[in-house]
Amino acid sequence: MRIIDKARLRLRSLCRRPSVEFELEAELRFHLDQLIEENISSGMPPEEARRAAQRMIGGIAQYKEECRDRRRVNFVEDLIQDVRYTIRSLAKSPGFTGVIVATLALGIGAKHCHFTIVHGVLLRPSIIQNPIS
Repeated sequence: MRIIDKARLRLRSLCRRPSVEFELEAELRFHLDQLIEENISSGMPPEEARRAAQRMIGGIAQYKEECRDRRRVNFVEDLIQDVRYTIRSLAKSPGFTGVIVATLALGIGAKHCHFTIVHGVLLRPSIIQNPIS
């Protein structure tokens, strides 16, 4: 599969999660129904055929999780969830948020100052004036 196709599918999995989950559920139900029909056609009673098919497939939740892992979008979903949690936590305690913002602003300003001085003194080529001219 080409990289563009993979990227398109992963983007679809991120942006249209409810429809992708619905399609995954429908596909797994289809396979379960197919196994039930095969068991019934081999002579099993319907309830026993259903139990045998469910044993054969295993946990549907496990298959769903495996499919989600194969899409490789869990990292992005987890990151989005963590960012939302962080924003909610910071909104609940404005004093702590103010201290964090002030500390970051001072740290970034100090680093900017240091790099400006280092660039001006050490990295920028010196302008040598010719005393004879």
